[in-house]
Amino acid sequence: MKKNYVLIIGRSPSKGARSPILWNRVFKKKKINCEMFPLDVSNNKILKKKFHELKNDKFFLGGAITTPYKEDIAKLLKNNLTYQAKKIKAVNCLFKKKGVLYGTNTDGEAALDSLKKKFGSIEDKKILLIGFGGAGKAIAAYLSSDVSNKKNLNILVKNTKKYKFNYTFFNYESVKLNKYDIIINATSIGFDDKKRLSPLSETKILKLKPKCNIFDIIYNPKKTEFLRMCEKKNFKTLNGLDMNLRQAAIAFNYTIKSSKTKKIKELMKIMVK
Repeated sequence: MKKNYVLIIGRSPSKGARSPILWNRVFKKKKINCEMFPLDVSNNKILKKKFHELKNDKFFLGGAITTPYKEDIAKLLKNNLTYQAKKIKAVNCLFKKKGVLYGTNTDGEAALDSLKKKFGSIEDKKILLIGFGGAGKAIAAYLSSDVSNKKNLNILVKNTKKYKFNYTFFNYESVKLNKYDIIINATSIGFDDKKRLSPLSETKILKLKPKCNIFDIIYNPKKTEFLRMCEKKNFKTLNGLDMNLRQAAIAFNYTIKSSKTKKIKELMKIMVK
């Protein structure tokens, strides 16, 4: 007899993705007959094939989407997206409703909660978000609803002409780093095969405001090269561990509809034990 299962889908989640550990702790603690597995997908052709197989598998309940397929999965789902995911055009969570596969995005909500918990209110802060991929779009959407002036939220990308969104974009040559209160790295620079790299060079880090707060959403490694250099210059820093835990708990509730797991704080406590 087959049992229900969920997946975390990405290029290489088997090499250290945290979600299987977190979700499986809850399944075990709450005695839910389900298990999460990592699914490594090397390219888009394989992704499309697996997607069509999974959406028709009655034992597949959904799960998590990680780099680099958050936007690709959103396109494959077409209109089967929550309001937030339609706005962001990227998903990090899959769930089924009446047997139909849907997608949503919990990155932005989790990032905002984590940021405020560490650094306090962002209402009047000037924020520079580095990167505008799946995670970057989600974070930007939630930050823009929390700042008092949307002009205080700027996006740093390599090519400003690429994007047609209602944000202020800068490239690395035009941005003035000394005006920001918070810098957020939402790129994959610092992770996996880029773990020795930083989104900002040491020379650029020296241009930041003395009391600038640094948030790198990467959680593996816990201290990226970016955070290491910033801490060396005495900036307050935050890694992606708390954000990752929060988004996992929120996503769990979307996918596993159980009366046993409704409280986010309780889920987070189980996940870290």
